Amino acid sequence: MNNGEQRVSSGGSAVGTTINGGLQTVFGGGSVSGTLINNGEQQVSSSGSAVGTTINGGLQTV
Repeated sequence: MNNGEQRVSSGGSAVGTTINGGLQTVFGGGSVSGTLINNGEQQVSSSGSAVGTTINGGLQTV
């Protein structure tokens, strides 16, 4: 994903997403794994799950 936004809602999941300058938001009950962030951002809400995130020059907020 380039400069976009991915929202993972309750009951949803995303595996192996690459974020280049974009935003990934994981809401409560959602889960992501293997995310690669290049100068982007990952926001994980309460009760959300993020496993195996790699960040290169980006931001993760939990």
